[in-house]
Amino acid sequence: MRRVRIRGFTIVELLVVISIISMLLAILIPSLISARQRGRSIVCTANLRSIGFALEMYVDGNNGWFPPAEPRDKDDVAGQDNWYLNPELMTCMNIAPRLDANGLIVGPSAEGTILICPSHLRPGFTRDVPPDYPAKQRPYALSYMMNGTLRLSNRGSKTGSYRRISEFRRPCKTLALCDGNGYERARGIVFYEACPIHNFEYRHRHKINVLYLDKHVDSLKKNDVPMGRKNRYEYFWSEKKK
Repeated sequence: MRRVRIRGFTIVELLVVISIISMLLAILIPSLISARQRGRSIVCTANLRSIGFALEMYVDGNNGWFPPAEPRDKDDVAGQDNWYLNPELMTCMNIAPRLDANGLIVGPSAEGTILICPSHLRPGFTRDVPPDYPAKQRPYALSYMMNGTLRLSNRGSKTGSYRRISEFRRPCKTLALCDGNGYERARGIVFYEACPIHNFEYRHRHKINVLYLDKHVDSLKKNDVPMGRKNRYEYFWSEKKK
């Protein structure tokens, strides 16, 4: 009976195969990571567009008035008029509010809402501002910040007046909401000055996704965002002139 010899790999052949596999992985892994990042950015863009339609529904149902971004009182207490605590706006976004033991709204749901960016690593925590304001867990998740000029009181020169859609001359260039994360004293807004200027988060390959008042979404680099008091009358902010 003839014996069949089974020939295995030599060490050299095995090393060649391993080298080829390593080369393929080195080529494919960055592409897969990039594709995953693009996918997350696409989901984020879809979230912002949905928020844009919800904001339009709110404005149409309130005679052209925007919800207040952050109507803070002198004691720094957030009320239910804050945009992410506004029950009417939450209804427009099809989000069930989370309630405390007294039945008061404490925020949107902690998961599964359009207010969560898939690239936001800890949407249930506030931003860390050392040494005075460490990251603090919230009873809700929030990945987007509203333009602070849509009514903001007790912040620098702001008087806290409500805003109407008719005040904005170029809605296609004016910020509505964007990627960001607030800290304990500036939870849901971005602004051209003071502490909320640091609430922007460039999560998408060093860019932020921005929802404009006309409901289109764009991606901006840090240098494309007009910051500082000298830019307060830019269309991006559309702050009212005195």
